[in-house]
Amino acid sequence: MNDLPETDMTVPAPGGVDLDEVYASERRSVLVIEDEPDTVVLLKHILRSAGFNVMGALSGNEALKKCAEIRPDLIMLDLMMPEMDGWETYR
Repeated sequence: MNDLPETDMTVPAPGGVDLDEVYASERRSVLVIEDEPDTVVLLKHILRSAGFNVMGALSGNEALKKCAEIRPDLIMLDLMMPEMDGWETYR
């Protein structure tokens, strides 16, 4: 005997959609620009799990090159990077 309440499987769970279904035909691309390698790895893992194609860049100069290569749909940009900060990269 199951003591858990029955759930209605036709009602979507609050907080999100099944991204495998939404992006099955065309995956969006994200460029993560962050000077901390561990943060890039974490964000790439999270975004890939959500159904995105992801590329990382550890500096503003690297980001500009990769941005020209992949033409991402979304850019996650760290504003406080050494050498070329996020604002300069954005410009």
